[in-house]
Amino acid sequence: MYSMEQPPVIFESPWQQEHRKLKKDGNFTGGLLLALLVAELLVSVGLMIFASLNGWNLSAEGYGLGNTAYMIVNMGVYILFLVVPTALITLFSRRRIDVFPARKIKKSLLVTCVVGGMALAVLSNMITGWFVTGMEFLGVPLPDFPETVEPTVVSLLLNILATAVLPAFVEEWIFRGFVFGSLRAHGDGVAVVLSSLLFGLFHGNWVQIPFAFMIGLVLAYLVVLTDSIWPSVLLHGVNNLMSVLLSFMGLYVSTETANVMTTTVFLIVSAIGVAALVPFLVHHKRALPPIGNGVSLFTPGQRFSKLLTAPAMLIAVIGMLLLSMAV
Repeated sequence: MYSMEQPPVIFESPWQQEHRKLKKDGNFTGGLLLALLVAELLVSVGLMIFASLNGWNLSAEGYGLGNTAYMIVNMGVYILFLVVPTALITLFSRRRIDVFPARKIKKSLLVTCVVGGMALAVLSNMITGWFVTGMEFLGVPLPDFPETVEPTVVSLLLNILATAVLPAFVEEWIFRGFVFGSLRAHGDGVAVVLSSLLFGLFHGNWVQIPFAFMIGLVLAYLVVLTDSIWPSVLLHGVNNLMSVLLSFMGLYVSTETANVMTTTVFLIVSAIGVAALVPFLVHHKRALPPIGNGVSLFTPGQRFSKLLTAPAMLIAVIGMLLLSMAV
C-alpha cells in the first residue's frame, strides 16, 4: 500500500491576505497602464513607419497634412492605443469589475454634479495656471502643443469629437471605471486619490498633470457620490467642450479680447456652480458618502503605498514620469 505525502497547508493571517490582495490589485492596475504605454509605443512606431512610407513630415505641425486628415489620424491613434488594449483586457480578464457603473440618479443631482463640477474645474484651471506661471518663471520651457483648431465648421466639429466626446467616454471608462473600480476594494479615499494621480500622470506632460489630477479627484468622487459614471462622463465632456469653444472663438478676436472672454466665461461658470453647490451641500451634507478608511487592517497611507509599490504599478508610474519629462 502506497501513501502519498500531502502538501503542507499554508494558513495566511488576515494581515497576509490583505497584503497579498493589495499587491495583486496594484499589479493588475499597473499592468493595464503598462499595456496602454506599450500600445502607445507600438502605435507611435507604426505611425512613424507609415509616415515615412507616405512622405508625412511628423516633425511639422499637423504632420504636414491638412487639419481634417490630421484630426482623423489622431483619433485613430487614440483609439488604437487606448480603446483596443482596454477592450481586450476587459474581454479576457477573469476579474469582474463594474467598469461602467450606471445606477439611476435624479436629473437634479446630475445637473448639480455637472454644474458644480465645472466650478471646481475652473478652480483647478486657475491653480494650474499659477503653477505653469511659476514654472515658466523658473525657466522651465512649455511643451510644444500643436494648434488643432482652425476657423472652419469641419475643424470645430472634429475638435469637439476628438477633444470632448471621445475622451469623455474612453478616459472615464478606463480611469473611473477600470482603474477606480480595481482599487475601490481598498477604500474609496485611496481609490479616489490613486486613480486621480494615475490619471494625471497618464497625460504625459507637466502642464496637464496638475489639472488632470485635480479634476480627477472631482470625477472620481462623483462616482462615489452617485454610484454612476455618467456624471463624470458629462462633466469631462462639458469641461473639454468649453476649452474647444473658447479656443475656436479666440481665432476671431485679439489675444486681449480672448483673455477677457475666457475670464468672463470662467466667472459665469463659477458663479452658477457655486449657486448650485451651496444649497446642495447645506441640505445634503449628512447624506454625502464618507471617504474614509474602510474595513482594513492597514491605514489609508499604508494601502496607498502598497498599491503604488506593487511591481507592475511602480514600473508604470516610472514610465509615465519618464514620458512626462521627455515631452
